[in-house]
Amino acid sequence: MAITPGGRVGDAQPLGKKPGPRRLTDYTREIAHALIRKGHSKSSAIAIARGAQKKWARGGGHVSPKVRAGAAASIANQARLDKQKRVGLSNAGEASTVSLSMASSQDGPSMTMKMSPATAVIHNKLRAKGVPARLAVKMAIRAARKK
Repeated sequence: MAITPGGRVGDAQPLGKKPGPRRLTDYTREIAHALIRKGHSKSSAIAIARGAQKKWARGGGHVSPKVRAGAAASIANQARLDKQKRVGLSNAGEASTVSLSMASSQDGPSMTMKMSPATAVIHNKLRAKGVPARLAVKMAIRAARKK
């Protein structure tokens, strides 16, 4: 159970059956659960919940300052989760980037890149097999996206 910004006990169960990293904040999930109980589909409930939070954060809908602050915090947390999803991280505690230097006489000039830890692991395995650095980066990024 989760406590909503309004102080009530809410339902923090995932909306789908697929296990994995969180895609929604607790507040968004709570609003979406309420809308699903009223008959909305999962996708429309999430869209309506996000729209309502934006409205409440702006001060619309005659909400209390507590709800307004909670909605604004939820929007900020959702932006963080969305960014992590785009980067491909599964947990908030993981390091977001790894710097690596690709210096070799046959690969051209030295270059430093930042990539997710999963991509860096794939890149290092490819480099150990003798794949040129620039090609290894492209192949690692493609492989990490497929996972």
